[in-house]
Amino acid sequence: AWRVVAKFAADGQLSLNQKKTWEGAAWRLCGERAPDFYLEILGPMLKSIADIKEQNRFWNAAFKRFADTRPDLAASIRMVQAQMWLDANEPNSAGQCYDDVINRYANAGPFVVTALRKGEQMVRTNNGDVRRIVEAYENAWAKIDKPQDMAPEFARQSNYYRVGKLYAQKLDEVGRSSDAAKVRAAIGETKAGK
Repeated sequence: AWRVVAKFAADGQLSLNQKKTWEGAAWRLCGERAPDFYLEILGPMLKSIADIKEQNRFWNAAFKRFADTRPDLAASIRMVQAQMWLDANEPNSAGQCYDDVINRYANAGPFVVTALRKGEQMVRTNNGDVRRIVEAYENAWAKIDKPQDMAPEFARQSNYYRVGKLYAQKLDEVGRSSDAAKVRAAIGETKAGK
């Protein structure tokens, strides 16, 4: 039944007030017990709101519900908001969302890697200041917990390894090869990727 409501919303068959009502009902009936499902239902409803500022208000309300209790969901909401702002040709607002993921949710799942790459793409498109890109990777990598007691094949899937590897590449790009070598040593990799 919830998916039918979400489809009605996505197809433009619900007014803004009806969407507000259904969102409230979804939160009361399943939001706290099944937050992943709540967001699955909420997404199509919110994406169908044409007024970007109104849509953003809804996303911010959902974000506040999870900011402290489910960092993975909070980060996923910020990533949706970033894409929403990019689609609306508002790169500064999108960048703020990516920065929030990098600064607050570096350990909350794979979102930080995407946020860094999207942020890098925006910088390269706008002014190409590679130093800002290096600083973003450095900042993110410093916030990420290093995996403990983990087999190397699993550690390579961690944010620590993945961001560290990208960070080392950016350091090489700006001629800081000795710093890149230190990062590679910390993640257990040589420049050749061995």
